Amino acid sequence: VQAYASQGKVDRAAEILSAALAERPDDAQLLELALTRNDEMAAEVRGRAETVVASLPDDAAAKFALLYPLARFYDRQGELDRAWQAMLRANKLARRQRRLTATPEGLHSQLSGYIAQALAKSSGLAAEPADGPAFIYLSGAPRTGSTLIQTMLAAHRDVVSVGERGALLRQLGAVAESADVGPLSAYLAELAKADLALLARLGYTSGAVVDKTPHNFYVLPLLRATHSRSVFINVVRDPRDVAISMLFHDFSSAFPEATDLESIECMLRVRAEGAMRYRDAGIDLLTVAHESFVDDPHVLGRRIAEFAGIEWEPDALLAERRDSAVINFSAGQVRKDIARAAGKRWHRFANQLAHLASEFEAIDAQQRELELTQTSLTP
Repeated sequence: VQAYASQGKVDRAAEILSAALAERPDDAQLLELALTRNDEMAAEVRGRAETVVASLPDDAAAKFALLYPLARFYDRQGELDRAWQAMLRANKLARRQRRLTATPEGLHSQLSGYIAQALAKSSGLAAEPADGPAFIYLSGAPRTGSTLIQTMLAAHRDVVSVGERGALLRQLGAVAESADVGPLSAYLAELAKADLALLARLGYTSGAVVDKTPHNFYVLPLLRATHSRSVFINVVRDPRDVAISMLFHDFSSAFPEATDLESIECMLRVRAEGAMRYRDAGIDLLTVAHESFVDDPHVLGRRIAEFAGIEWEPDALLAERRDSAVINFSAGQVRKDIARAAGKRWHRFANQLAHLASEFEAIDAQQRELELTQTSLTP
């Protein structure tokens, strides 16, 4: 089901899922998929899903995994209080099950430290030109709309999506944490050589690859010092919409902030501050607001392509052309025509966000400043 869905074959995915549910109507994983497919199917299984959730012990991973899509279904049906409570319960159980103990203060220190160290250690370093594909890094936070831009770019000739590859993230993260790797320039050159060799074995020896690993943002200066032919695009979105969307999705433990509103606000604040630090350090980081892109995809799409160094193909905006495999939460959304949502999702939960209103407004203002001061976005 997930394989067909990732390829945009939603009818085939629904057919298989319906057959599986007929055989195993109370299977938690199947119910989770059914709640996500479409509202008609979700309405049919809602009662069974609620019964299964009630029967599962709190220490069962299947319990919170099923609570997340239930919460999103309640939200879509306008049952907002029920949606919020189901989401809070899901995140509480996920934190307990995964032993997530990060605090907003600790998260701020850790993520800001990565950025500061990446800037300091990469100062004065420049990657040697090398043959192979160019790299387009989409480094926006989760749920900002970067998957849509990734599929648009990958629809161009000689451009391929490698999903959230993050091939050098572990090594560069260790460098940012002060690991002793010897002469840094030599170490980064070896990393580049190994990475290009791996891509060559996969058949990628020219053109460009698009990587949208969110955590690349924190080691961006080191990536620039590793691969000479790299461009960086920072996709942003109204931080309140990002926060709500993250809270209602089951992220892995690699995103400890996702289970807590205050931690999500902290992460987005670090990213806005970090983007400004990169800008001030002379790093060419293109900031693109999701709302601006969906409002005028032809103009913004061309500018993004030009920034990425590829020849603009307007047909890349067509849903049928944006057919690269998508295995994240956005698999269904990016198969549709590009259009702005009818309204801000966060407005439905404005009361729950009220205590962080000024913080989110400050982040939003920083993001808009970054977007407006980008020379690449000036008509």
